Amino acid sequence: MIFTIINSIIFTILGGLHIYWAVGGKVGLIGAVPEIKNESIFQSKGFIFATLVIAAGLLACAIMHWQVLNGAAWFQGIGFLVLTVLFTLRAIGDFNYVGFFKKKKGTLFAQRDTTIYIPLCLFIAFNAMMTYLG
Repeated sequence: MIFTIINSIIFTILGGLHIYWAVGGKVGLIGAVPEIKNESIFQSKGFIFATLVIAAGLLACAIMHWQVLNGAAWFQGIGFLVLTVLFTLRAIGDFNYVGFFKKKKGTLFAQRDTTIYIPLCLFIAFNAMMTYLG
């Protein structure tokens, strides 16, 4: 149960943070995504839409976890396995900008990815698996 509660809180906070960024918030934004060719992707035209899509996905994950706490877990088993795989793959990375095997290492994002984002992804994956098994 504790794994489910922790992931519920994490996903709720992360979803809210992405909405905050999509509506123009700046706190925590620097170093939150990789730089591509020394340019921040925050200036791209699709940033707001992409950020809202990510927020919706994170909040859907939060709802899925909150539903377990309400006793409605019977239909969500595969969802927790999918989350486990997705967040483990995110920790492994794309072999360029994110994950254990990233090539681009000299940026603020790369530093935060190594110290914060990868461990968080593994923690979320572990909690999702424990929720599935629980």
